Amino acid sequence: MIRSSIKGHTSVVLKDYGRPKSICLIVLALLLFISIGCQDSNSSPKKSPEDSIVGVGIPTEVMVVHSTEQHGQNWCWAASAQMALSTQRVNFSQEAIVSKLFGDLVDRPGGVPHFLGLCGKYPAANGVMHVTCEFGDGPPPLNFLIDSLDENRPVILGCTNPGSNIGHAVVATAVIYRQTPKGPQLIRVLVRDPWPGQGKRILEAEEYANAMFHAVFKATPIGG
Repeated sequence: MIRSSIKGHTSVVLKDYGRPKSICLIVLALLLFISIGCQDSNSSPKKSPEDSIVGVGIPTEVMVVHSTEQHGQNWCWAASAQMALSTQRVNFSQEAIVSKLFGDLVDRPGGVPHFLGLCGKYPAANGVMHVTCEFGDGPPPLNFLIDSLDENRPVILGCTNPGSNIGHAVVATAVIYRQTPKGPQLIRVLVRDPWPGQGKRILEAEEYANAMFHAVFKATPIGG
């Protein structure tokens, strides 16, 4: 087992010795390490073997500071944007987000066009942050998700909402996957769900595959 802390995220590698019943235990162990945010300042990133189960994510002690529940029936998108921006030192409440985009505190659904409307410059403790947004239809490619989390950028997912034509936004904060000769193979994703009472939950591979869209904010300092 190798544990490493990089840029405030947790990366864990566990060897899978080909025992089917061990996979659940390995996944649980990875979720535990990501949840407690294991830290090992003396370790360096290690490449996983081809038959390893790998976990990459933002530790719970970091996300608990930035997580929030939605304050409106339709504000999952605004709460998700607040969480994603907050992890990158841009403090923008969901009320401020809604007011900026709609001119008032209206309880309306939102999505990618509204995320794009949040791009721009914002004051921060260390100067000014320039916010951009990258997005796409469907779930992001697995390598994109891994790289985004490795760079401390949570990924907003627009999940389907059974019985409704309006989706539900959640924030992906960790991913567990199998390293194979053909590349990474998704096992599950850990998300922060802004719906009241949901909090941190597991997104199975099937639910991830059915995501309607994805969006990632990138906040870059441009001044001191």
